[in-house]
Amino acid sequence: MEIQSTTFFHAKNLQQFLYYRKTVNQIQVVGNCTQIKEMPSNVVSTSSIPELRLINKHERFIDIGPAVTLSEILDLGKNHIPEVLFKSILTIGTPYVRNLATIGGNLFNKDYKSTLYSTLLAMNAIIELKSEDSTKLIKLTNFEKIPEKFVVTKIRLPIEEWDSQFFLRYGKDYTLDDHSASYTSLIKTEKNVISDIRIVFAGPIAYRFNTIENNLLGVKLPLSKGQIFPLVEENISVFSEQLNGIRNKEEFQVITKNALLQTLLNIC
Repeated sequence: MEIQSTTFFHAKNLQQFLYYRKTVNQIQVVGNCTQIKEMPSNVVSTSSIPELRLINKHERFIDIGPAVTLSEILDLGKNHIPEVLFKSILTIGTPYVRNLATIGGNLFNKDYKSTLYSTLLAMNAIIELKSEDSTKLIKLTNFEKIPEKFVVTKIRLPIEEWDSQFFLRYGKDYTLDDHSASYTSLIKTEKNVISDIRIVFAGPIAYRFNTIENNLLGVKLPLSKGQIFPLVEENISVFSEQLNGIRNKEEFQVITKNALLQTLLNIC
């Protein structure tokens, strides 16, 4: 059996990294390789590039480099990063794993929407990408894949005040498999009226509950159970259709329905 060899390219800075990205055929970008199942033929790592390991906090947003580890984010303290992000990171692996795993590696998993995806999508994260010639800013909502010759340089997270922040991780602890998924809900109110609401499921697919968000935006609190239960049933039915052909469909449907109910009943 032929054993495929892997060539590692060691970039000392962002400029050199972008050069490898542009000139080396089929080169794969990795962080600390925590989610690599099979090594490709050409690899360049972000883990030692200073420009990709920065955290910059501003008044209205926080910029996190893709090579920042999950432990480094937690070290900022729960009072200095969004509560829902802090909670979601704590569900990932062990402290040892979080010392290695990066936010970029979690977010840009090719095969599956990993644990942080629902949280970052609900937060309206923005992805900054650079090539040797240009810079792009793309909302995660519109993001499909990293364009050829580009690299992610920042993940921008808006800082907002939320009255309700709920996160749920599905599946086994410390394992990412086809039972794994995550659910995030964020709700903001003004004078007992829902002024912003975001609800996201991420796993084998990414799904935002736009219909339920639109139905509840501007609605006066408290909600009645007569409003909540029909709304949840209707939206779970539509969500279920998106899961057709996916293994563990019924499991995801049941857990997500319960999460939706918990989200809405908590603001009754």
